[in-house]
Amino acid sequence: MTLKRELLTLQDLEEWINNNNYSFLGYSITDNFINEGYGMEKNGELFQWYYTERGKKETLAYFRTEVEAVQYVVNLILNDEYKEN
Repeated sequence: MTLKRELLTLQDLEEWINNNNYSFLGYSITDNFINEGYGMEKNGELFQWYYTERGKKETLAYFRTEVEAVQYVVNLILNDEYKEN
């Protein structure tokens, strides 16, 4: 799968996930609740990529810009052998 346009915002990312039929069961991009999986949230001036399991959240990466955060997540999803689509 290739991108037809550059994704710049978390909203763009959410639309891309929906349009490509990827499951939100393992990803929380715009505050959707997940029991276990990966998520992105804005924390102060930074964007935080995390993994959550059984209510415990572990930060995996921080990004200064929304564009950096979105591109990171897109690459992870495209390379996730367990993604559902």
